[in-house]
Amino acid sequence: MDLQDLGSIAAAVGVPAAVLVGWWQARGAKASARAGIAQAEATYQAALDAVRAEASTAHAQWRRGIQREAYAAFLLASQKLTDSSRRLLRASEDGASIDDLQTTVQEARNSLLSASLVVSLEGPDAVARAGNVVRDYSLLIVSIELEQALLNILRKKLAADQDVPRWPHFQVRAQEALGQLEVTADESLDTYDPAVERQARAAASQALVNLSIFTSDERGVLLDAAKGGDPTDLVDYASTHVALPAEQKKFIAAARAELDFAGPGPGEPSR
Repeated sequence: MDLQDLGSIAAAVGVPAAVLVGWWQARGAKASARAGIAQAEATYQAALDAVRAEASTAHAQWRRGIQREAYAAFLLASQKLTDSSRRLLRASEDGASIDDLQTTVQEARNSLLSASLVVSLEGPDAVARAGNVVRDYSLLIVSIELEQALLNILRKKLAADQDVPRWPHFQVRAQEALGQLEVTADESLDTYDPAVERQARAAASQALVNLSIFTSDERGVLLDAAKGGDPTDLVDYASTHVALPAEQKKFIAAARAELDFAGPGPGEPSR
């Protein structure tokens, strides 16, 4: 409908043409306005969706970075703990001071426990479970090596000259008693007798008491070693040493699976 048609309608109904034309133009303006508003709303929604998607991607990348750092810190903590424990063990074998190394091992142990906690918090469960196994094997190795280091120190103390009355006599008696306990405590022998073992342990314990240089706990360490052997000679130690690298690889595989699932980080190519 054009303006000429509107003039004819206005004349027919007795309405001033200017009023009717103004109404018609206003109606068109409202329709245009509604279309503009709809377009603006669509544009705003598209922009909002884009911002949300970008924020979601940025958050995912940030979280992935946190996880990567947590996983790496955990593996490094495990390695640092076992390395420092091995240095302490070698020092005890060489007769060197281990005071500073003991502090280093304790700090490394605390770092591993803290890093393990972060991995458990960051997850997911598969990575946390793999991390727990690595943590437990690492701590077990260190526990055995610390026991062996203490045993090495006590044996060197027993073998050294001490400012104790009649030291050579008591020293030889103690060494012989420990050797006798080692023989009688061998359960693989047909001649093994628990009663004889108890007598030999009591005799060795008294011989160590006579030296007056060992605490009750230290005497227990020497007696247990005479009966059961060195901690690092036991099957648990050897099997754990073999198992730890394998479990670390499993942890790495689980961590990679999680990081790959999360998508590439900033500046990384898509896989």
